[in-house]
Amino acid sequence: MEWRQSTHVVRFRLADDPLWDRPAYSAERGHLPGDNRVVSPLPIELPPRKFQTLTTAVDALKGVTNVTALALGGSYARGLGRPGSDLDIGVYYREAAPLKVAEVRAIARSICSPGSEPVVTELYGWGPWVNGGAWIQTEAAKVDLVYRNVRPASARN
Repeated sequence: MEWRQSTHVVRFRLADDPLWDRPAYSAERGHLPGDNRVVSPLPIELPPRKFQTLTTAVDALKGVTNVTALALGGSYARGLGRPGSDLDIGVYYREAAPLKVAEVRAIARSICSPGSEPVVTELYGWGPWVNGGAWIQTEAAKVDLVYRNVRPASARN
């Protein structure tokens, strides 16, 4: 797996990632960072169980129909992760070819802790910018998935 870090986002390379050579958008900061250096291996420190959870989630999510990119955001992407920090994963798609929420739901169920039920929204369940996602409790950490249309709401008008 190939990783790329910009100021506040770590992106996972997908086979046909149209965003790979563009600056990564940082939802946390609301701007386009200019630093897109390639790093390998993972440029941040993750506890082993969280790393395995992240790898499992990313490996599954990259197979979701119409996902164009995945990004680690939040405190771990900023290098500020703590033992109780969750894993925030941006799941990018194109409006003309939406991701399949049923596939995301199946993945969320497959990685959640026994006895817990993930919360998975439909597209645009949270509004036009961060337009949905999932909250998943795993044995290693909470995982938040955030759906993002690669064509932001501000560009749609």
